[in-house]
Amino acid sequence: MLASLTTAQAARRADRIAVVEARGSRVVEGAPGTPFTRSTFAVRHLVKGTLPPTFVLQVIGGRLGNHVVPSIVPPFVRARRYVLFLGPDGPAGPTLFPQSTIEVGGARDPPLGRVLSTIRRSLRTEASS
Repeated sequence: MLASLTTAQAARRADRIAVVEARGSRVVEGAPGTPFTRSTFAVRHLVKGTLPPTFVLQVIGGRLGNHVVPSIVPPFVRARRYVLFLGPDGPAGPTLFPQSTIEVGGARDPPLGRVLSTIRRSLRTEASS
C-alpha cells in the first residue's frame, strides 16, 4: 500500500509536475508474463522541471490474454487531462507518484486553477525554506 500524500507534499517531492493530455494506452509484456500499461501523454503545461512535449509513462498492470494484474493507477482515459507528479526517469521513462495523480476538466473533478494554486503555493513555501 502506498503512503497517501497531499497535493502540497507531492508537489514538493516531485522532480517534475505537468498538466498533460492522455493520448492513449497499450499493454505490453514487461518481465515474462507480467503486463505493463504504457500511456502516452502530451504536455499542456509544465509546472515544475522539464519534460519533452510528449512522453510515455509505464506502470505495472493490465491484461495479457487471460492474465490480469491490477494496477495501482486508475486507467488513463484518452483525451482527458491530468496533473501528474513525476519522479526521476526509470528504465522505461518517468516514474510516477501514483497516489497523487489528479484528473482535471470533468464536471466532478477539482478545477485546474485551484489545483495549480495549491501546487504553486507549496512550491513557493519550499523555495523560501
